[in-house]
Amino acid sequence: MTLAIGAQAFANCKKLTKITVPANVTTIGKKAFYNCKKLKTFTIKSKKLTSVGNKAITGINKKATIKVPK
Repeated sequence: MTLAIGAQAFANCKKLTKITVPANVTTIGKKAFYNCKKLKTFTIKSKKLTSVGNKAITGINKKATIKVPK
């Protein structure tokens, strides 16, 4: 089963401050988190992630922490 976060799923979300991408997600669509200015913590649990769309995290908080698995 392929799970994805769709294109522009959370684009321009003004209240989103942190997100954890579950372990079974394989793709993140383009501009999925585009312009989420308050997004400060972005954690990826998935080791199956194969693609991240263009500008998926463009415009998030400048001091954001992005955590990925080894």
